[in-house]
Amino acid sequence: MTPEPASFTVRPYRPEDRAAVERICLETGDAGRDATPLHPDPRELTHRWATPYLLLEPEHAFVAERHGVVVGYVLGTADTRAYVADFVRADWADAAGGSPLDDPARREHAAHMLPVECDDYPAHLHIDLGEGARGGGLGRRLIDRFVEGLPPGTGVHVVVDPENAGALAFYPRIGFERLRQSAEGVVFGLSAPQRE
Repeated sequence: MTPEPASFTVRPYRPEDRAAVERICLETGDAGRDATPLHPDPRELTHRWATPYLLLEPEHAFVAERHGVVVGYVLGTADTRAYVADFVRADWADAAGGSPLDDPARREHAAHMLPVECDDYPAHLHIDLGEGARGGGLGRRLIDRFVEGLPPGTGVHVVVDPENAGALAFYPRIGFERLRQSAEGVVFGLSAPQRE
């Protein structure tokens, strides 16, 4: 049974949440399934999809917790182009205590992070929910919180693994438009919300 959405608290990320965020990233990193067996060094995954965001743009990271335990998160950037420029520098990797991603690996990953949609949807996000936190509206709450923190007029995109059936169904339900399929995955965009 899915817990009631009210039983979860959504709050800004704190540095002490990093281990939990990295764990959830790994446990959901194979199209929503556990990627632990695929990554002998978990940082190969977390240093692409979680850790740099936490170190470079913690103001755009939010966690969901239940009974004091982090069970999900959303993180990202308001400006993908600026984030990519920061990602390829090694400063964040040094702050992370080192990284298995060398300069060529960072540059290769960064090259895939700049879809043509960046012009209309300059922000992007990543969201992951642990097994017991899915299906009760928590994903929508996290994304709403992320979008509220963006500058007015900022559209957001997300790239989804085509094997992640749950995510492919989720984004259109909460207002994202399917833009195209690329080599990296299915690209969805959410136009900038109108604010009063």
